Amino acid sequence: MEHPGTLVLIMALAVLAPLLGYATGRWLPVPVVIFEIVLGILAGPDALGWAHHDQVIDTLSDLGLSMLIFLAGYEIRFAEVRGSTLRRAGGAWVLSFAAGLGVALLLSGADLAKSLVIGTALTSTALGAVLPILRDSGRLEGRFGSVVMAFGSVGEFGPIIAMALLFSGRSPGAASAVLAVFAVVTAGAVFWAMRPRPPWFARIVAVTLHSSGQFAVRFVMLLLAGMLGLAHVFGLDTLLGAFAAGMLTRLVLQGAVPERSDEILERIEAIGFGFLVPFFYIVTGIDFDLAALLDGGRPLLLLPVFLLLFLLVRGVPAYLLAPRDLTGRASRSGLGLFASTCLPLVVAITAIGLDEKVIGAGEAAALVAAAMVSVLVFPLLAFRLLRREEGEGGRGVPGRAAETGEAWWGPVGGGACRAPVACRWAAVPGGSGRVPVGGGLTTGQGSGTSSSVGTHSTGTVDMCSSLCGVEPSSAPRIGLSPQVPTTMTRAPCRFAASSRACAGFSSSTSTEAGTPASSAEVSACSRPVRPACRIAS
Repeated sequence: MEHPGTLVLIMALAVLAPLLGYATGRWLPVPVVIFEIVLGILAGPDALGWAHHDQVIDTLSDLGLSMLIFLAGYEIRFAEVRGSTLRRAGGAWVLSFAAGLGVALLLSGADLAKSLVIGTALTSTALGAVLPILRDSGRLEGRFGSVVMAFGSVGEFGPIIAMALLFSGRSPGAASAVLAVFAVVTAGAVFWAMRPRPPWFARIVAVTLHSSGQFAVRFVMLLLAGMLGLAHVFGLDTLLGAFAAGMLTRLVLQGAVPERSDEILERIEAIGFGFLVPFFYIVTGIDFDLAALLDGGRPLLLLPVFLLLFLLVRGVPAYLLAPRDLTGRASRSGLGLFASTCLPLVVAITAIGLDEKVIGAGEAAALVAAAMVSVLVFPLLAFRLLRREEGEGGRGVPGRAAETGEAWWGPVGGGACRAPVACRWAAVPGGSGRVPVGGGLTTGQGSGTSSSVGTHSTGTVDMCSSLCGVEPSSAPRIGLSPQVPTTMTRAPCRFAASSRACAGFSSSTSTEAGTPASSAEVSACSRPVRPACRIAS
């Protein structure tokens, strides 16, 4: 290692970034990734000049990007993103690509090579950056999170495929053939992943999960390394292999050890978000060409232009083709803003453009800077719109508890509780608990509080009822009340009718867990349920 001090500096900045995020969170919730990039810029050669490159630093940064894309691939829930939602997401991306290419041709003076780089960058979505923001705010679960996941997945996968076809150095026909072969091999891996694992697999996972063996973590790392190697062999961008590895890992873990998959994911995320991903973002800041952005007027003028184009090229098609059940204008606008949030692929695409001498340093710096601003501004605007819709209509998305660390409830028509971020619980039937009031994070009050969906906490539910203006004695009880009042259905009854409406599964009367309940579903929600039944989506 040529510059061991740079490694120590990067890790120190990685520790400092969440501290800054926590300190500013009470006034303005800024994603930690912004602090990581800004700190990297300050430590880079165009500012303080403290950080220097070597092979170890570059390798760890590349692994960080691969881990970020891997985790984005893992988050894709096939049961929630298929069907019409996925078709609409695909149509929105195709429309974005056509619009992006057309706009880039105008900006570049009909330079096709430069237009392909800029146009592809304009169509990307930073799913790996958006999902942690949504998860931390309690908005990943439910219909809105599923739609963002679908559009974000296509916005991540589409540009990766475009990069494989357009920037591989092969002719379009040869690149398509190689990509088709890779797809066939990946499909075979998916078929293998969906087959039942032998009994010994689950036993070894259970035995080693809390020991130094860590078989599951090592197995996941093998899948990631294998898909990265496969992509390299085919001459494709390794990001394609990382994305495929994430999807394969979900299929394997959900099929073989579903009861331990969340715990395994926590360990993988600890490696990713605790070490490799911050490394990538800080090195991105170090590599950022601040001098090129500030030297001369054109690059600096392009920054707001590219920021606006991210919104128009990517956000508007997402808004127009949003699923029909996403009825609120704020929800559709929020989807467009999240879809327009980008960064990792913009960094990768502009790096390819610079290596091929297709775009200039100033244009690349303006694109990356606009992508950085999108990660800061667009999610904040989306949250503001969603909270406003929530305050006006009392429906659509969770509240703000995860952002403030405090419980938050509000009245809906009839004095019922709106589905908040803070209460995820159902009361034990026959006990003193109340009807569930939505999905999100716990408040740390009451007995047995937990951030897990479906846990029970009588004291916390009593507190929820009180803060919502519903007296505990009058709040409907699961299993005790013959029928839940209709005014209570939109918040508490977030599920489909059927005694099987447990653990997030919907029935034939509703396509999505968490949709507003009908009259028939109200009585189903009143039926006795098992204590282990998950009530919130």
